[in-house]
Amino acid sequence: MSPKPVFKPKPHALMSLFGRRKVVIGVIHSRPLPGSPDYDGESMDSITAYAVEEARRYEAGGLDGLIVENHGDIPFSKPGLLGPETAACMAVMTAWR
Repeated sequence: MSPKPVFKPKPHALMSLFGRRKVVIGVIHSRPLPGSPDYDGESMDSITAYAVEEARRYEAGGLDGLIVENHGDIPFSKPGLLGPETAACMAVMTAWR
C-alpha cells in the first residue's frame, strides 16, 4: 500500500485561468491613491483613466492578464495604519471598463 500524500493536489493556477502554463502578465503601477503619503489630490477619475489607458495598451499588445499595484503609494504605510480607502480605490480602478 502506498503512503497517503502529505498535501492535497491542486490544479495548476495558470492552466485553470488561461488554458496553458506559459502566459505574459503585465503590471499596472497606479498613481498615488487617496490616503497614501504622496497623494496630491488627483481625482479618482484621472487615476482610473490612467490605469484603464495602461490596461488597453497591454490588451492591444496581446498580453494574457494584468496585475494592478498601488506602487504610486510608496512609501507604503504600515498595515495597521492603512485605511479602507486604498482597497476601495483599487476596487474602483479594476472594475472600470
